[in-house]
Amino acid sequence: RGLITREKFLGVLVYKVSPADNLELAAKVRPVIDSTFPLENGAQALRRLGSGLAVGKVIISP
Repeated sequence: RGLITREKFLGVLVYKVSPADNLELAAKVRPVIDSTFPLENGAQALRRLGSGLAVGKVIISP
């Protein structure tokens, strides 16, 4: 695997993450929530996603 451009091989970097690393990373990663919609407005939520204007997650809650 790799990318070859103009006769140059750029290579592949493989990094194995341990379960402890995953826990540490999980504490640092915060999801960005664009908007939240009730289940009744699911169609509106899908329009928001389809518009391309959503920056982050669009949540549909029960």
